[in-house]
Amino acid sequence: MHTKYFKNPFRLTRGIFCFCLFLFSSAMHAQAKAEWKTTKIDFERVKRGEVLHLDFIVTNTGNQPLLLKDDEVSCGCTTVDYSTKPILPGQSSTVTVNFDTKTVYGRQERIVKLYTNAAEKPVNLKYKGYAIYDK
Repeated sequence: MHTKYFKNPFRLTRGIFCFCLFLFSSAMHAQAKAEWKTTKIDFERVKRGEVLHLDFIVTNTGNQPLLLKDDEVSCGCTTVDYSTKPILPGQSSTVTVNFDTKTVYGRQERIVKLYTNAAEKPVNLKYKGYAIYDK
């Protein structure tokens, strides 16, 4: 048995502190990280009544699986499609925002909030453009 730790209790405390700090820093670096090809799409002009399918591509650049957990849309004219399967490190996935223009016209700016396990705050996927009447 090593008696040097009992002679100097601060040495034992310092060792425990360093070990805990190592575990904490290791846990901080083990996480998913979402890197988006773009978070903004300008669809310019479309005829009113068209359904747009806007693709946002996300890559997991972290070292743990990335999960797309939930979404919030700003109106009933928008739906979101994405896989709920984990995105492994180095892999990519597509989030498709479906925007139905049949009930809207003029300038449109919308935001979809997408929640992941990579951050506490959601990522804002933005899209904008004009829905025009076909004459």
